[in-house]
Amino acid sequence: MTIDNNHPNLVRQASNFRYFDIGKHWNSMIKPVFESDAVQAQLFQDFGKFIRAREKGFYGFNSDAEWQNYPSYSYFQTVKPIRWDNSDWRCGRVGRPYSFNDYLCYGACHWIVNALLMTARIVYPNRPWIIVVGDKHSTVWDQAYTFFDMNYFALKVSPEDCALNTVLHPESEFFKEGELREVA
Repeated sequence: MTIDNNHPNLVRQASNFRYFDIGKHWNSMIKPVFESDAVQAQLFQDFGKFIRAREKGFYGFNSDAEWQNYPSYSYFQTVKPIRWDNSDWRCGRVGRPYSFNDYLCYGACHWIVNALLMTARIVYPNRPWIIVVGDKHSTVWDQAYTFFDMNYFALKVSPEDCALNTVLHPESEFFKEGELREVA
């Protein structure tokens, strides 16, 4: 399938896309950057919003005013996103868990993508990394063929499906190089 959705030079075969192997390079290259103070501060800020949004839906608040007065769970920087993962996707996984397993949370890609962009830009500064937001997924892309995506990589979602959900989706939003996503 070849699609061009108005991104400069974007005429790609979905089958040509690939993931950066985060599992292979986690301890040597990615972990020191991802666990740095700057990246963790961004993750802390964004993931706190994910927790509040999840609480709002879970407790069924009808108005923002009612919800704003509800005391929230505290999200501390030392608590990893796995604490709020209520999906059982890990149960069927065979083999040793990824070293970055604590940072995975099913359905939280939109709130983790800023930290991934910051990390990708430091680990591989010569690539023009951007955030791409689709209806179902947000990812970091080098504007060629490589995704820097912890969640889909760990979930074993094919790079082709990642491309179809983001880069090749006609309604996806492409951010400028280095631009972070405003999360609510």
